[in-house]
Amino acid sequence: MFSSMRRWLRNNRTPIAVGVGVIGAGYVATQYVISKLNDARERMSSDRIAKENLRRRFEQNQEDCTFTVLALLPSATTAILEAMNTEQITYEIQQMKATKAIKNGAAESITPPSIADTTLTEDDGKSMISQSIQSESGIHASQIATPSPFAAGGETGQQDGASLPKPRKTKRQLWDDVTISAVTRSFTLIYTLALLTLLTRVQLNLLGRRSYLSSVVALATGGQQGTISLENNDDDNTEQTYGSDFDTNRKYLTFSWWLLNKGWADLMRRVESAVRTVFAASAPGTS
Repeated sequence: MFSSMRRWLRNNRTPIAVGVGVIGAGYVATQYVISKLNDARERMSSDRIAKENLRRRFEQNQEDCTFTVLALLPSATTAILEAMNTEQITYEIQQMKATKAIKNGAAESITPPSIADTTLTEDDGKSMISQSIQSESGIHASQIATPSPFAAGGETGQQDGASLPKPRKTKRQLWDDVTISAVTRSFTLIYTLALLTLLTRVQLNLLGRRSYLSSVVALATGGQQGTISLENNDDDNTEQTYGSDFDTNRKYLTFSWWLLNKGWADLMRRVESAVRTVFAASAPGTS
């Protein structure tokens, strides 16, 4: 049995060798193709994860920008609202209307004297005669106890001259002030919000780009950090420059501070000047 098997193998060793070679080559080729497919799948998965991570980080960065602007906005709006108090001018107009209504009501409440009030009695006639006699003799009580109103006014006029109230504005002037103040305040708030949003988004996007690139480099070079984050931990590393440095960040922070503390005032003056120019040109009676 064994001799016959050996004889068969000896007679068919060439086909057997060819078959084994073909099978081995097919196996090797199959494994190579499978490995390439796995590599391509892993590479596509890595690219997809990287793009998804980048998109998610970008959206997170934009949300951070929005929340930062919302946190900084009250500092600017409070100062602008206090500087341009339109409500105070509106209150003055309401007070003027209330005063005018009170005066009109007091004038309507005055009634003409009745016939009974104009009728003189005998006692009234006697009292009037006695008062006329006293006035002729020069001993009227009002002349003795009460000084002249003109003299009193002359004595106290110099004392109250320094404390005279400022001339009140007319109703038309107050309405013009309300219009100019409201328009100026609205445009100042719009421009301040736009500039603050621009500066904040540019600054935070630069920081996000720097931290993302540093994380990618650390991950590619086999660093200890295995995830991509937005934290800026390489400010002291002067060898890695990705288009943003400490001086650039400080400049953008300086711009934001200037806008929140001083820039809005300059912006308000420019807007107010433009608004007054437009209203002066469109006012009736101007050529």
